[in-house]
Amino acid sequence: MYELDSGSSRRLDSIAFTSDSRGIVTERSYVPLDLVHRPTCGNAPEPSLPPAYFYNDGWLWRSDTEAGARRVCWLPPTVHPDEEEARNSWSVQGHTIACRTQDNHLVVMDASRC
Repeated sequence: MYELDSGSSRRLDSIAFTSDSRGIVTERSYVPLDLVHRPTCGNAPEPSLPPAYFYNDGWLWRSDTEAGARRVCWLPPTVHPDEEEARNSWSVQGHTIACRTQDNHLVVMDASRC
């Protein structure tokens, strides 16, 4: 898990990966990702449908066609996504998850080994 500075102390209303997966875009900033933090694209064979990741009751969950839904890891309260604006505070690209926390920090998680 990595915490990145969005360059602003104001609330972030949207988070998304760039189309080339080299950074994260908010409505106020572009945060470039180091190579080790970028989502892996095409390095390993992927199942026909990529897994879906979601947050529920303090846990990061993964759901895929092979195993169904399962808990991946518990998230400390300081990195819980903003549940009131979940649609705009959560972005997934492959196994890399970017979310805005309740205290307006940007957190990037790599779930590729989970």
